[in-house]
Amino acid sequence: MNRILCVVIVTACVATSAAGAQSTRSRPTTSHPTTSRPTTGTASGPTSRAAVPAVAGDFGTFTLTPPKTWFTKVAPVAAGIRKAVYTLPEVKDGQGSAELVVFHFKGGAGSVEANLARWRSQMRKPEGLSDDEHCIFSKQKVDGLPVTIAEIRGDYAGDPRNPEKVTPGVMMLSAIVETDNGNYFIRTTGPEKTMQAHKEAWYKMVLTIKAGKKQ
Repeated sequence: MNRILCVVIVTACVATSAAGAQSTRSRPTTSHPTTSRPTTGTASGPTSRAAVPAVAGDFGTFTLTPPKTWFTKVAPVAAGIRKAVYTLPEVKDGQGSAELVVFHFKGGAGSVEANLARWRSQMRKPEGLSDDEHCIFSKQKVDGLPVTIAEIRGDYAGDPRNPEKVTPGVMMLSAIVETDNGNYFIRTTGPEKTMQAHKEAWYKMVLTIKAGKKQ
């Protein structure tokens, strides 16, 4: 009798333990969505948590001072051919932010004319856009430095990583600054609406370049 009672008790305990384990496995866990609070932002919307307010880039032969509403992605005087990278924040319905990169190639990167031709070839002219609307080149002196400016609109097909990719509705604002240390390339691309919103500030930045010491 005692042996039978023990078996019944053990069986009951095992069943209870299994039911408890099953209950624990099937009980859903409560999760809370996490929100990312950006460290900086603009009236048009939040920016990346890693964004840092733009600072002036001193490249030795000249200094470039971007608007404080832009953001620095790579510290000025960076290693390699990319000397500085800035983000131009997206505006409302702008379809994305734009990016400005300052390039410098120690061995040179072709003539001014060759680079203008290459940039133009990367931007396909859409139907209905006149030549003047598609591409505008201008040359001027800024604090004694020759500066060539290119303003191009169209469908961008210049991604070396994906030559077949074509991105419509892109605008490019670029400048070539001729210095004693070779040419510097200020190349800015992004959705046209975003670029148009920053166009006045971009021209002000380029046309107020300050010449520096000779290298």
